[in-house]
Amino acid sequence: MSCYLPSGEVEIGFSQEREDDTRACHASKVESFGATVYDRKEWVHLVAPQGDGTEPGNLAKSKIKANQTQYVYLRMGVKHGTELKASDRWDEYMVQNGAEHTSPLQSGKYVRKVQTSWTLLRSGVTFA
Repeated sequence: MSCYLPSGEVEIGFSQEREDDTRACHASKVESFGATVYDRKEWVHLVAPQGDGTEPGNLAKSKIKANQTQYVYLRMGVKHGTELKASDRWDEYMVQNGAEHTSPLQSGKYVRKVQTSWTLLRSGVTFA
């Protein structure tokens, strides 16, 4: 699926809120870290609805479904096209896709955006 997306589209950010953990007898404010949130707000890809279905943008629409849960496995630190090895490390994400919207571009193609919410399930997994 990542081959259908523009370069850099798979980058995932994250944030971690701080929570007030101050107790009654503490003389000063105490904070702790809350849950980590993975930030990938939307998938963005080009589509050409009038095409013959051979363009990568058309294929992405069939792979990235709105309002569905999908799973994404990212192999980090390895150049695209490198042969898979059992010792490669992967991160596994559950991705909840939401609403989609397609808008026209001046080039005659269209850009499609699908809202997403990511949850990291496993990090650094090997299949060895």
